[in-house]
Amino acid sequence: MRGRRIQHQEKPAEQSAPVLSLKEVRKSFTTYGTKMEVLRGINFEIYRNEIAVILGASGCGKTTLLNVIGGLDRADSGSIVCDGREIIGAKEKQLVEYRRDTVGFVFQYYSLMPKLNVIENLQYVKELVKSSRDEEAVLRRVGMWDHRKSFPNTLSAGQQQRTAIARALIKQPHIVLADEPTGALDYQNSVEVLALMQEISRQGEATILIVTHNPEIAKIADKVLYMNQGRISEIVYNEEKLNANDLRW
Repeated sequence: MRGRRIQHQEKPAEQSAPVLSLKEVRKSFTTYGTKMEVLRGINFEIYRNEIAVILGASGCGKTTLLNVIGGLDRADSGSIVCDGREIIGAKEKQLVEYRRDTVGFVFQYYSLMPKLNVIENLQYVKELVKSSRDEEAVLRRVGMWDHRKSFPNTLSAGQQQRTAIARALIKQPHIVLADEPTGALDYQNSVEVLALMQEISRQGEATILIVTHNPEIAKIADKVLYMNQGRISEIVYNEEKLNANDLRW
C-alpha cells in the first residue's frame, strides 16, 4: 500500500464541502472522582463517498470518537458538522433526528432485533425514518433477499452483518459508521463484508467511516486516520488502494 502522509486536509477537486468535519473535539469521563480525557482535540474531514478508516490500538478512544460523531454520546467541546449540521450543543430532539435521518450504524455484534426476521428488521427502521429505500432492493444489494424470512439466530455471523448493513442502508444515510464491523467474523466473512462496503462506497451509496484495530483493513481506505492516546497522530491518503478480496491476514 502506497500512501501520502499529510498534515492538513486535502479537498478532492470535485468536492465543495466535507460530509463530516471535526474541529478540536474533546471528551472526558470522570470515574471515582478522577477525570480522564479520552478525546484530546480531534481534527479531520471526510468527503462524500470516501471510505475512511480510523486505526488504533484498543483503548485509544476510537469507539468514543465514533459515538460522539454518531450522536450516541456528547462531546465536551469543539465542533462536529455532519452534512451541514452541527451536533455539538444540539438538543436531544435534534440528536434523535440526526441519528434517525443522517447516520447509519453497523456494530461489531450486529444488534439485530432477535424476534424480528431479516426483512422485519429493515421494515422496523423504515417505519421510523422520513426517507427510505425499498427493502427488497436493499436486501438484494447485500445478498440477503433469499434469507428475508430468516431470524437472526438462524443466520451465520456474516449473514447477520450483511443484514445489519442493509438495515443501515435502508434509511438512505449520508454516512455509515462501522465500529469493528469484522471483529466477530472469520477471515472469509470479513473479506465479504468489507468488499460489500467498498462497493457501496464506489457506487456512491454512502460515505463510510470504519473503526478498527486491524491494519490490513486500512488498505481499502481512501484515507487512514491513525489514532493514538486520544489524538489523530497522522493522516495518510492511499494512492494504491487494495480491493477487499485481496486483503490477507
